[in-house]
Amino acid sequence: MDKRFHYGGQAVIEGVMIRGQKAAVTTVRRPGGGLVIDIRPLAAIYTGWMRRAPLIRGVIVLIEAMVI
Repeated sequence: MDKRFHYGGQAVIEGVMIRGQKAAVTTVRRPGGGLVIDIRPLAAIYTGWMRRAPLIRGVIVLIEAMVI
């Protein structure tokens, strides 16, 4: 079976945030036109078995969106 990963993202003010399997990346444009890139590795709570449990997954996704 092919194990694909679906990347997810959302808009932030003047930029974008994309979450991968092991990291979350936020890129924003500075007033002068330059880019600021912030790469943060994800903690185990966001990638472990709890991330796959149906009811727990929703709570984790909500917390993840507010923390990152």
